[in-house]
Amino acid sequence: MFLSLTLTTSKPILLILDGHTSHRRVRTIELAISNGSVWLCILPHSTYIFQPRDITFFKSIKHKYHEILAEYILLLKLFQSTAINKVNIIKGFIATAIYPLDKSAIKNNRLHLRVNQKGLANLAHT
Repeated sequence: MFLSLTLTTSKPILLILDGHTSHRRVRTIELAISNGSVWLCILPHSTYIFQPRDITFFKSIKHKYHEILAEYILLLKLFQSTAINKVNIIKGFIATAIYPLDKSAIKNNRLHLRVNQKGLANLAHT
């Protein structure tokens, strides 16, 4: 892919590699030489020296990405768990007498109407 994207680029092209063994294949080196690429191979596992953004900027982005991903996975597991199911949701409506509606289940003595300074009514639960 690199070669096809650099066909019209003036040569030589400096290509900085991290010294990983995958970059040292004979065919890859032959292609690079025949297409006017000059390689600068740095020591393996030393890219952090030459890429300060990886130490600060991208490190914090990567950390936040992993936090968000972990939260998403936890939520996904929660919603796929047996804790959230149709029966529990229906039981909640029945227990609060919302559906089917059961007016006698609402304890009137526990609800009080309060009027604030602006004259607006609020229901307060005691």
